[in-house]
Amino acid sequence: ATRERVTMAVTVTGEAGLGKTRLVQEFAGRLDRDTHVFTGRCLPYGEGITFWPLREMIRQAGSGDDSPEKIKDLMAGEADAATVAEQLHRALSSGSQGRTAATEIFWATRRLLEALARHRPVLVVFEDLHWAEPTLLDLVESLALPPGRSPIVVVRIARPELLDQRSAWAADADRSVSIQLEPLGAEPATALLDSLSAGHPIAPSTRVRLIDTAGGNPLYLEQLAVSLSEQGGSEIRLALPPTLQALLSARLQRLGPGASSVLVRAAIVGKDFGE
Repeated sequence: ATRERVTMAVTVTGEAGLGKTRLVQEFAGRLDRDTHVFTGRCLPYGEGITFWPLREMIRQAGSGDDSPEKIKDLMAGEADAATVAEQLHRALSSGSQGRTAATEIFWATRRLLEALARHRPVLVVFEDLHWAEPTLLDLVESLALPPGRSPIVVVRIARPELLDQRSAWAADADRSVSIQLEPLGAEPATALLDSLSAGHPIAPSTRVRLIDTAGGNPLYLEQLAVSLSEQGGSEIRLALPPTLQALLSARLQRLGPGASSVLVRAAIVGKDFGE
C-alpha cells in the first residue's frame, strides 16, 4: 500500500480465541513509528453504537478529542475540512445519526483518512465486526472501494459468521486479502504449551489432556495452563472444563469476594476502563 500508494483491505476471520486480534497487534507493533494505527471495536449491545468504532479511531487520532475543531485540525490544509468535520460530528453526536445520510458519513470518513495518509501511511483496524450493524459494514466496505490512491490498509476482524453477510470479503482479489485462521495443529500447540509452562514442568499425561481439550484453540490452551498453575500443580486428575467459557467461569469462582466484586463492575463498564 505504501509503495504503490493504494488503499487495501485485509479480512481476518476465525473462531473466538484463535488469535485474530493478536495477529493484527503483532503486525501493527512491527510497523515503524511513521505509520498511523487506529483501532475501533464494535460493541455487542447499547444504543447509538453504530459508529462507535469510528468514534474511537477519531479520538485516537485527536488525542482523545473528537470535536469538530479537532477534526478540522487533523485535516489542516484540506479545502473540505469544515464540511468533513461537520458531517463526522453529526454522525457521532448522540441522537443525530439518523439525520445524517450514510453516504455523507462514508465520504467524510474516507476524506479524513486520506488527509491523514498524505503525511504517513494509515492502518485502520475494525475489531469484532460480527457485532457490527449493517450501516457500519457498508462504511467499512466503502473505505476500500476504488479509486483509492492513498496508502491506507483497512483490516476487518470478525468471526466466520460475518461472511454469511459479506461473502465477498472471504475472497482474495485486487487490493484485497483474506486470512482465515484455523486451529493449531499438534506441533504448534505443543510449542505454545512449552512456552506457557516454561519453568513449571507439566506431567506428560496432563500435557496430552490439555492439548486434546483445547482442540487447537490457543486462548483456551493458554487459560488451561494458567488454571493449572493457579492450582499449584503439574498434573490434573479432575475433569477439565469442556469449553473456554466454562473454564473462565471456574477461574472466576476461585477468586475471593473482593476481586469478584471488582470484576462484576468492570464487566458492566466494558473492555477498557480507568482506575
